[in-house]
Amino acid sequence: MPEIVWYFIVPVLWIGAGFGTWLVVRRELADPSSYPRTAQCEMDRWRAMSARAQEAHDNAVLDAAEAAQSGAVRSPGERLPQGPGAEVMGRLYRLSVD
Repeated sequence: MPEIVWYFIVPVLWIGAGFGTWLVVRRELADPSSYPRTAQCEMDRWRAMSARAQEAHDNAVLDAAEAAQSGAVRSPGERLPQGPGAEVMGRLYRLSVD
């Protein structure tokens, strides 16, 4: 009797696995999960932005690069200065405070 059960359970499992695989492949073909991490997705987002939004984004990036170049932005490896908030800032940035 138990052998008869295996004759029915194994084919049902194979059919279920095949159907599940078919569903997953179909969904992936319709809407690829890797698309948001591609350069094409970034270009599509960029093209969808208005000209003002693109200009604001460009200005923000250029300002950040300028600030980093001038040393206005701290690098993560830089030590924090001593002061009343040094311990808190040290824990926040995971830097050692002397």
